[in-house]
Amino acid sequence: ERTGSKRTMGMGTSSSLSSAVSTSTDATSMEQRTTGEGLSELAAAGTSMGSAGRDAKYTVSAADLQVYAETVMESIFRKLEREGHFLHFPSEIIWLNGAPGSGKGTNTPFILMARGLSTKPIVMSDLLKEKLPPNEQALVNRGEMLPDREVVETLLRELLRPENRQGVLVDGFPRTVLQVECLKLLHEKMNQLRQTSSRELPRPKFLIVVLYVSQEESVRRQLRRGVSAQRHNDFVREMGSGSIMDVRPTDLDEHLVRKRYQIFRDHRDTLMKLRDRFQFAIIDAEDSLANVQERILDEFKYQSAQELQPVTYDLIAGVPLADRIRENARPKLVARLDSYARFHKDMFQGAVDMVVQQFIPLIHSGVFAGSARVVMSELRDSRWENSLFIAMCVDILSERGYRCMYNQRDLKIPSRVDLATGEIHVRIEREHHFVFRFPSAHLQRGTNNGGSV
Repeated sequence: ERTGSKRTMGMGTSSSLSSAVSTSTDATSMEQRTTGEGLSELAAAGTSMGSAGRDAKYTVSAADLQVYAETVMESIFRKLEREGHFLHFPSEIIWLNGAPGSGKGTNTPFILMARGLSTKPIVMSDLLKEKLPPNEQALVNRGEMLPDREVVETLLRELLRPENRQGVLVDGFPRTVLQVECLKLLHEKMNQLRQTSSRELPRPKFLIVVLYVSQEESVRRQLRRGVSAQRHNDFVREMGSGSIMDVRPTDLDEHLVRKRYQIFRDHRDTLMKLRDRFQFAIIDAEDSLANVQERILDEFKYQSAQELQPVTYDLIAGVPLADRIRENARPKLVARLDSYARFHKDMFQGAVDMVVQQFIPLIHSGVFAGSARVVMSELRDSRWENSLFIAMCVDILSERGYRCMYNQRDLKIPSRVDLATGEIHVRIEREHHFVFRFPSAHLQRGTNNGGSV
């Protein structure tokens, strides 16, 4: 949700987009497919949309793209309402994406089971094959992208089917920068309908799942799928038993197979734009099916943003997810170390010397255990009174691959006894405890004349 003044979808016009494009601006030419090359450019800077002929490219700003996406979505919503559709979208939508051959179809039933959904998944390739005219289906067979507006409208109509209201999985959307913007606007529209509708509508839940495999693994799986389908069909034709399988033209041509993966690679960065807005899971799908499905379950464990009541979630939303902290840890560590060297050079050098002279010898003594404990006292070295010096030591060792845990303890040491009252006076001595974990060394054992050494 955006903060600040409330914005009504569709307020902007396409005039700003028109001024940014150097060629035709009629409605048909503006609603174009995004080419793979354009997606790469968009990931870095702006937005590039392919023309109707797919050869010319128009470069527009992110703001212009947003205005255009709003115009597209508002026109589709109005069209649906004029046709009498009540805009009741599914309460939960799982947006499944992944490289070709990553196992989206194989894992779809498992994902639906894990989320407790029984509805038939919406597979965009099948849906478009069913709904779109043959000339546009030919684009799919060549591994190319379809016009965004037609894809989005076709999907929205399918989402509005009554059987999908409890939740549904969508396989293969979004795939372009415009489709990503349309997905965001759909979520906004669903929240708006929830606030304004006379009917009680649930809070929309969006979960994005990306299955990843490398290019070579993707190519191998796709070509193997094509060969397997052809062999099966040959058997069915010869024996007259069984059903003919659908053979994808793109599974029979290595050039088209690699082209499909390149499209995925190009739009992968576009998908990442949704990571900070919705629940987002990236699954390594190169392993065995059992291990992949175990990872899927692990990713689904924490769905509090969708499952908790809004009031509850709002109270705890300020606590960062563990995965987010982990993702940013390395860049922040590097920035801190560079800052120490630049602004606190002498203290930083002292911390390095401390680590080398005091910590590393003790770490060597625990090399076979894979752990070591170091205790430092402020009485012996006043530098330990400085929290920045402590942070430097921890960061230095963390950067060198040691897992470091730190805490401090205040020891109460008796200093004198008041004989008249019996009161024991103590002095406080603060100790700094460091525990390090690292891969242990393995002691190689050999034999001598058949005996154990």
